[in-house]
Amino acid sequence: TYVSRLNRISYRLSHLEVLSRFGDAIVHHQPMDSPVMGDYAYLVLTPDQKTRQEIAEAITASV
Repeated sequence: TYVSRLNRISYRLSHLEVLSRFGDAIVHHQPMDSPVMGDYAYLVLTPDQKTRQEIAEAITASV
């Protein structure tokens, strides 16, 4: 699952918290230079869709 963040939004979890909590499920992450794709991207891979969705929601939860 592709999950992106925008720099202009304040998120509940910092980047380091995301990596600490979900690092085993994040197979790749990098800054993006694309207004369409977001400013930072995470690729999340888990055995089931429900867990991927929960992680995506946690990564994108704003303050």
